[in-house]
Amino acid sequence: LKSGNGNETININQFGSIARVSSASSSPPPPPLPPSAPTVTTSAAINVATSTATLNGSANPNNTATTGWFRYSPTDPGTCNDTFGTRAPASGGTSLGDGTTAIPYSQGVSDLTSATTYYYCAIAQNSGGTGMGTIVSFVTSALQPPPPGGAQSVLPQFETGPAHHSGDNADHSAIWIHPTDPSLSTVIGDDKSGGMMVWNLDGTEIQYIDGTRRLNNVDLRYNFPLQGTFSDGTPHTRVALVAVGYENGNSIAFYKVNPVTRQLENAGEQVLSTSLPYGGCMYHSPVTGKYYYFVNWKSGVWQQVELSDAGAGNVQGTVVRTHDAGTQTEGCVTDDVHKLYYIGEENIGVWKYGAEPGDGTTRVQVDKTGTGGNLTADVEGMSLYYNSDGTGYLLVSSQGTSTVAVYTRDSSKTSINAYLGVFKVVANGIIDETTGSDGLDVTNFPLGSLFPQGLFVIHDASNSGGSASNHKLVLWENVAGALNLLIDMSWDPRQVGL
Repeated sequence: LKSGNGNETININQFGSIARVSSASSSPPPPPLPPSAPTVTTSAAINVATSTATLNGSANPNNTATTGWFRYSPTDPGTCNDTFGTRAPASGGTSLGDGTTAIPYSQGVSDLTSATTYYYCAIAQNSGGTGMGTIVSFVTSALQPPPPGGAQSVLPQFETGPAHHSGDNADHSAIWIHPTDPSLSTVIGDDKSGGMMVWNLDGTEIQYIDGTRRLNNVDLRYNFPLQGTFSDGTPHTRVALVAVGYENGNSIAFYKVNPVTRQLENAGEQVLSTSLPYGGCMYHSPVTGKYYYFVNWKSGVWQQVELSDAGAGNVQGTVVRTHDAGTQTEGCVTDDVHKLYYIGEENIGVWKYGAEPGDGTTRVQVDKTGTGGNLTADVEGMSLYYNSDGTGYLLVSSQGTSTVAVYTRDSSKTSINAYLGVFKVVANGIIDETTGSDGLDVTNFPLGSLFPQGLFVIHDASNSGGSASNHKLVLWENVAGALNLLIDMSWDPRQVGL
């Protein structure tokens, strides 16, 4: 039966009981709430040094996809806004998801002025609007003079076996990190009078090949795209690629690291237009994903060579940039994150260029030899210590004093890296001190029980008691402790190129 209320039906059961059943449609759900802007908090900065710092903040996305960044300036803006000072990063930011709890994020900044107060705030944005934290300040450290008494002393842990040709022929080195067991990592070195050598982390040799090739300035990068097979028949599509100047071949020689044997296998060569290449280093572009080798000559000329798969397991190269640095060059290193290229003009100092092929020839002088500088000719090998926040250290071999100068790792092509101090690898028991230092390399990554907080390797020309030069292997914590440097083991160079 229908009641007088059109929205109600009356049911009478067999016992005469009455039940009323509503027939009205249910109410529509309320409309969704509009998205809310993220809730943002600015946290204290950490790792504050003379020219670098890590900014920290957190943001609650409030259930909407959110991106976070920072603004900083030496001028107090009063309140946070997205127009003052410098944006970090310059574009984009950290993806914070779309959850409902606060997500922490951070950003390393460099090129700061020493002994200066900086003001910064965290900012985050989603489709509901922009949220801003409060203004927080920090003060960069004052520049310190070189340590009292000159270079700080650092002890080596091991030394490699000697080069295979007598005299000073061990030259440069590159640290290869094993893909699954870092304790099985190796040090790769060249012999200027002929050959490539591979050592365990305790300095014992596991391979010597190509004794007639005069090789100089070895470097490596991971994940290079190369189709082929290793000597045991295992196929590969990407390899850890080693590149080295091949002087008497007038070319760049390429090797790949077999991760099972931990030994080098040939991967071809690229003949150069000018004979007797002298120095070089590798680069991976974070912009294009391409790989390069920077090769230089004693004349001061350097070239940037783009590397690619030539087929049949070999690598080829194409010159994409040429420049004349002025006088004799050799040691160099590139920054695969900040897109920078450092090269030593042996009697002059260290220069910094942009590392991308289109960056031209604009450069700044990081440091110089002689009066007013912190280097003593010859300027030789150099390497970069990476911190995961974008900071770190540039290490440069100062051969005239057998020491290593340390600078900040900067992100700008136009800034001058701040000088932090100098150290010397001294004798430790039966291991002699480093003299006539040439090539060097460093990694922040932990390499098992022998080097649990990273490894520094440096050439020793005289190798007292030996028939030929070699390399000293040093705990990074020994270096860091001597100059009050940071230890950051989170950056993994094996991820470059993935």
